[in-house]
Amino acid sequence: MKHNSETGTIRTHGSTVADDLAVLQDRHLRPVREGELREALRLMIREAGSKIATIDAQVDAFIQLAGQQGCDLRGLTVLERDGKLEGACCHIPQSGGTAFVFTSGTQADTSEAFSTAMAQMHRQLAGRAFAAGSNLLQALILPEDDSRSKILRQADYQLLTDLSYLRCDIGTSQVSVDTGEGINWLTYTSQHRELFKDVIARTYRESLDCPELETKRSMENVLLGHQASGQFNPNLWFLLQVRGHPVGALLLAPLRDGGALELTYMGLEPSARGKGLGRVLLAQTLRVAKQQGMTYVLLAVDQRNAPAKRLYSFFGFTQLFDRRVFILSKK
Repeated sequence: MKHNSETGTIRTHGSTVADDLAVLQDRHLRPVREGELREALRLMIREAGSKIATIDAQVDAFIQLAGQQGCDLRGLTVLERDGKLEGACCHIPQSGGTAFVFTSGTQADTSEAFSTAMAQMHRQLAGRAFAAGSNLLQALILPEDDSRSKILRQADYQLLTDLSYLRCDIGTSQVSVDTGEGINWLTYTSQHRELFKDVIARTYRESLDCPELETKRSMENVLLGHQASGQFNPNLWFLLQVRGHPVGALLLAPLRDGGALELTYMGLEPSARGKGLGRVLLAQTLRVAKQQGMTYVLLAVDQRNAPAKRLYSFFGFTQLFDRRVFILSKK
């Protein structure tokens, strides 16, 4: 794939500049210019029914997040038509070879040319992200957002699943779990890193939570990604041991707002499932959250994972919102 700097078009294999210009018509792709950043971010963040005040607050939060991640938003790409910004996209790299992708959708223009131009923009973005070291790109959108869904599909993204984001207020969960004999916890240290990788790899086997990701990331990258979630505290990473044998993993992280604990990963190896140990893991989560002075726990679950959803419901987790997940892997 080659980029034509004069026209702002992207030449794909087997296409010509004339072909690309026919698709883009009077649109062209270019880097964001000074003074356009907030307008471009509004295009990316705006969703159906969003109010201007809400969008501006989200733009501020996005800029702050990008700064914390060390992401230079001057690399954001925009789609221009008749001197006006029509679309935008960017990626924010994460530790572990993953990058989150953000994209605008259709506003007033519903033409095929708009979607095709946006898809070309995303192919260009993917090339830059992969060249910079990312191996897996992820985009999270509203399930009903057909415009963004169409753009991502045209840009060769694969629909992974729908996620439900859940919340449990510490003071409302009254579940009591008897852990029984032979249960103990091993917290993370650098000396235990390989053990954590081995146990988490075992918990991935026959998992119902995003099983498609099992072969797309190394265990080292998985750990790096989890360490970058929230504020990493090794004392909040646990292996569940039954009579000295590690059978499960529980990774927790305080969020930067100071009031919430995120359950970033919880899993059991196949031989340990169906024995009530999921309740032991989740009871430990709520116990730690209370000890840390948190007011609530957040998590995301694959909507296809019915056993996990029943478990979370039993502990009093309630649904906040859903997101549809699209992924693109480096070839």
